[in-house]
Amino acid sequence: VHGDFTLITKHSLMSAHRELYDLLEVDPSASTADIRKSYMKLAKKYHPDRNPGNEEAAKKMQEISAAWDILQDDEKRGIYDAHGLEGLQGMGGGGGGGGFADIFDLFGGGFGGRRRERPTKTEDTRQGLQVELQDLYKGKSRNFRISRNVLCATCKGAGGKDGKKPAKCRSCDGHGVKVVLRQIGPGMVQQMQQACPECRGEGELLDRADRCPDCAGAKLVERQETIELVIRPGTRHGEAVTLHGKGNEAPGLAAGDVVFVIQEVPHAVFKRDGDDLRITKQLSLAEALTGFAFPIKTLDDRVLVVTSQPGEIISPGQVKGITDEGMPRNRNPAIFGTLFIEFEVVFPESLPADSVAGLRALLPRPAAGPAPPADAEVVHLTVKYRKEQQSAQQYDEDDGHGGAGGPGVQCRQG
Repeated sequence: VHGDFTLITKHSLMSAHRELYDLLEVDPSASTADIRKSYMKLAKKYHPDRNPGNEEAAKKMQEISAAWDILQDDEKRGIYDAHGLEGLQGMGGGGGGGGFADIFDLFGGGFGGRRRERPTKTEDTRQGLQVELQDLYKGKSRNFRISRNVLCATCKGAGGKDGKKPAKCRSCDGHGVKVVLRQIGPGMVQQMQQACPECRGEGELLDRADRCPDCAGAKLVERQETIELVIRPGTRHGEAVTLHGKGNEAPGLAAGDVVFVIQEVPHAVFKRDGDDLRITKQLSLAEALTGFAFPIKTLDDRVLVVTSQPGEIISPGQVKGITDEGMPRNRNPAIFGTLFIEFEVVFPESLPADSVAGLRALLPRPAAGPAPPADAEVVHLTVKYRKEQQSAQQYDEDDGHGGAGGPGVQCRQG
């Protein structure tokens, strides 16, 4: 204590969660070095090489290794001190174990932690599906041939013939996994979990003579099926279309889903923008000034003739729309978006000299500007500007070769 202030180190505050510290026989205020020293002592005491066939020692080794994995990391230790094991749920596992889900399984009953919930259905199958824009407009039904695992009909997913039941696997004691300890240094071990090779992670085994003849005790068989996928009009890019219950089956679990993620194929003419469609149309200067009519073939194979209003003039870059000719609205296909047309006006390089006066007479007069002085010079525009030309010139200047004005400036050395 210095004056009115108390110096507090990172872990000197007493943690409300002591389970892992008690496992390693240290106080919550212990330094990382002290925790490591205690872990090394306990690891030597409970090492499987010193306790062959001792299941209690093996379990103790798993627990102290999991506790060390958390407390040796400052970030994980801080979360544990504040929130306990539940605060670590969802974090990635450490290098020495099978992840925090396994730690919850390890400590679930002994310390009041919450054991992770077991899945109720098999994992979903997801895959991308490329769909043409016209099929997203009109909607489409497609058939697919899939291969999936289903419960064996002969043994009804039990794996045994004539009602024979599997027995607990002796190799993994019915857990389906085995903990393998690997020495990575003097007094240092790394624990890893792997599926039991004897029961293939099932936790139970059937004698070869008792296995179902159709599935060989695997409880599942592979089946080919044809499924129908319905794509609604207006379905969007990235949308998931789900076929419920068409995934793999497994004993004791509901079948997962088959999920297709729509991937829109770019169209040569139309570009989608939500419920709207966009196209680009080039007009000649004559069409932009005097009117136009051109056809558009829609995504459902109709033909629209787009015409201008009498006397209407289209400027370059102008965008105009046709209502109800866009995409059908998703889940409400009776409502359509707008088809927008962006116009590009192509100007001629020049005009016949004898037609200029007549054209000028037809067009609105330009606004009168200030009169030039008597000694003003008359010049003509003869050089055409191109962006690529400007970029090349800039590159030459940056490269030290100078531009059109000659070589770059050089500094005289003193």
